[in-house]
Amino acid sequence: MGAVLMGLFLMMACTSDDDQGAGQPLRLVNANLTISLPKRIANMHRITRMSSDIVQANSDENDFRGLSDVHMLCFNQYPTQSSNNLGNIIDIKTSGSQVNDTVTEEDYSLCQEISIPVGTSHFGFYARADDAPKTHAERMKYGVIETVGLGRSSYQGNSGIRFRPVQICTSRDSLGDSPAGHALLRLLDDLMNTTVDVAAPNNCWPTAGNLYMNEAWHQMTQLTTLSSFHIQTMLEYVYRMMNMESPDEQGKELAEAISAKIASCCVEVPDSAGKQLILKDNYLGFPADINLPDGAARISWNAAEKHFVVPSTYTYGNNLNATSVTDYVYPMNLQYQVFSDLLASEEQVINKIEPASSDTLTADTTQYKNWTDLINNGYAGADKTVQPTTQSVAMVQQVQYAVGRIAVKTRIGTGTIYDAKGNYVPAFDGMFTLKGYVVGGQHEVDYDFQPMTTSRAYAIYDTDVNGGPQPLKRRYFTEQDHILALGTAPNTAILIALELVNNGDDFQGADGVIVKGATFYLVASMKPQDGINYSETLNQIVSKDRYTSVNITINSLAEATYGLPNMQIPRPMVGLSVDLKWEEGLWYDDVPLEPVIW
Repeated sequence: MGAVLMGLFLMMACTSDDDQGAGQPLRLVNANLTISLPKRIANMHRITRMSSDIVQANSDENDFRGLSDVHMLCFNQYPTQSSNNLGNIIDIKTSGSQVNDTVTEEDYSLCQEISIPVGTSHFGFYARADDAPKTHAERMKYGVIETVGLGRSSYQGNSGIRFRPVQICTSRDSLGDSPAGHALLRLLDDLMNTTVDVAAPNNCWPTAGNLYMNEAWHQMTQLTTLSSFHIQTMLEYVYRMMNMESPDEQGKELAEAISAKIASCCVEVPDSAGKQLILKDNYLGFPADINLPDGAARISWNAAEKHFVVPSTYTYGNNLNATSVTDYVYPMNLQYQVFSDLLASEEQVINKIEPASSDTLTADTTQYKNWTDLINNGYAGADKTVQPTTQSVAMVQQVQYAVGRIAVKTRIGTGTIYDAKGNYVPAFDGMFTLKGYVVGGQHEVDYDFQPMTTSRAYAIYDTDVNGGPQPLKRRYFTEQDHILALGTAPNTAILIALELVNNGDDFQGADGVIVKGATFYLVASMKPQDGINYSETLNQIVSKDRYTSVNITINSLAEATYGLPNMQIPRPMVGLSVDLKWEEGLWYDDVPLEPVIW
């Protein structure tokens, strides 16, 4: 992303001593605050987030989503974490109609009378896009961030300002208080503890002598994911195994008891005609009913206590750890922020930045070609601190995006693809459908939108991909998808997972057979140190006011999993080729960035 070209004008009038700040009277100047939106920003309409227009990724003047919750802080020096605002926070009122509907083809200005302390030398500017998502669908579409410590009553200095990811599921229950999730867990425990009144060892499942039953027991103990679809698939497999003919009929009574339990929770059971198992409604829809990805709810078999548990961490093979259901958060929304010096003039500087052809200019109006022209000429010789005699003030620095953007594209590789057992998997266009992305490495950020890495770690779950679920092709990438994220920690790798549906044949993944129709995951690890233009300053995968280009190619299925790993623990990955580039943001012309190839 790049700097948003917005200028702020403060048209000063008389002074006042009515307001107080920091326990002592401050001398204030009553002012008209003007926010100037240049044509390529202002002449834009409301749109949505995940497509390029949502994140304002286009440069065709069609994207601007307006401003809301605009807060101005005043300082007598460049603000730091220990700084305190002079007086009260200035809340600038905006409305959707003012910002989005009444803009002309020329520059737009929004004026409002405010009071600013004499002695102010720097401003802090905060705002967000003009949307207020409340429902789950709206939050997925536009993104959302919780703001802490930036209100008039809550502000306790810059050190108390926080911007936090918003959890999708906030329940303290390990299964998000989902009735379907708990019903599935009870069903599995009951099934695993089935007994019949016959002589040992065929009276209980783990000791039964039937070969088919032994294999089914082993597969059940390997369960790692508690999604309705995955459990339904596993129960169909178990049901068929229980009905396989055994030459010596060992465990027949036990097999019939297990089959009966499975049938009691289904509306249909498998048969020789190809009918598939379908669970009753009270078992369906988990964890989608709590708005989480299929692989979010992890389980493991506790052999000593003879039941499935929902672990805080679960390891399968090479450090495949679970993430708590409360660790998944919505994508971020568009946030704006800048700290800026100012210029203060004793003259009334008229804020007209219009072309010579404009018929709104009058003979006594000073015309400025652009923001630079205004600063250099309109404020020539101006003070750098607000004085009692100040008439006009300009915020020198341009407002910037406070979040970063990941621009990601995905395709299937054109080479030979193998599964976890080394079996060849025929690849074709449409063999997988992309449902969404999961991005790790998210923390709350401070007053300057810098990550607080000692705070809790989260993973973004983003399902609002361009145009809905996208079939993947072998040669061509998907349309670029855009994920708004908070800046990640310097010199720290992050994981990005693809949420996919298997439309092809069954294949062996890292934690079981990925059957046709199943949702599964492939994970890519991105390391800033591997970038060819890595430097001391260019060391974050996600950085505020910039975007990161990521091209992902699927070239192996050996690491495919039903469950999501811990998105906070980077680990060696195979199966994905990542071509990552840091590029300049929208209209950010100061720092050209070279491609980074991984």
